[in-house]
This record gives sequence, structure tokens and C-alpha cells, in this order.
Amino acid sequence: MAESRQSIIEIPDCDYLVFQEFLRFLYCYEIEGDENLVFNLFAFADKYVQPDLNEKCLNFLKEKANPDNIYIILDFARRENISHLKSWCLNFLRSTIDASNRVGNRPAIGGKCRNIFEITDISSNIVGPKSKFLTKIFFFSQHF
Repeated sequence: MAESRQSIIEIPDCDYLVFQEFLRFLYCYEIEGDENLVFNLFAFADKYVQPDLNEKCLNFLKEKANPDNIYIILDFARRENISHLKSWCLNFLRSTIDASNRVGNRPAIGGKCRNIFEITDISSNIVGPKSKFLTKIFFFSQHF
């Protein structure tokens, strides 16, 4: 094999940063980075059957979840068919809305949403970037 004569081992379909995080996990049992890196790390762990790393990635995503990135994590859970992460994301969204209603504020998912019912009434008049946000709200409301 070529690897036995060289000091380089090539791992196809693996980004340098993903492999660096994999090594960090092996040596330190921790991961760092943003959601996108962790999404790719999860795929790497899935490919090379590393269930502990998969679990660590999911826990990382849960710890870093906030109203601005929860839809990205939910979409990832849906694409990767991770039902327990999908359920967790939906519960996060419900609790965020519930918490903002308890203190008398309007929901602030992504810093834009006032009230799902108000938005459905005015949605036919909205175009542009806000319509993308409304699509997310409607997706969420279908999973309530």
C-alpha cells in the first residue's frame, strides 16, 4: 500500500477541520466550532461508526441552540432523520414561545416574530426576506 511508504494518509470526503475536531474528540473528549462544523463532524462520525462522537455532537448542538439557529438545527435533524433531536428542537421552540408569553412579551423567535396568529393574517401582503421567515413559522406551526 502507498500509505506504508509515505507519511501521508488520505481520508477521502473529509475536511481538514472536521478531522482536526475528530482528533480533539479522541484525545480530549470535547469538540469546538460552530453548527456547520458539528454537522459535518456528525456525518463523519456516522460514516466511521463513532456513536460516542455522534452523541457528543448532538449534545453540543443542544447546548448551543438559541432562537437564531434553532431552525438550522431542526432542518439538520430532519435531513439526517434524527427524530429525538427534531423533537427536542420543537420543544425548544414551544418553550421559547411559552416563556415569552408568560412574561407578557410577544414571541421573539429569530428576533422577528410577534405572534403566529397576527402573522398568518398579514402574510399574504409580505414579500422578500420576511416571506422566508414566514415559511419557517408555517413549518413550525405544522409540527405543533
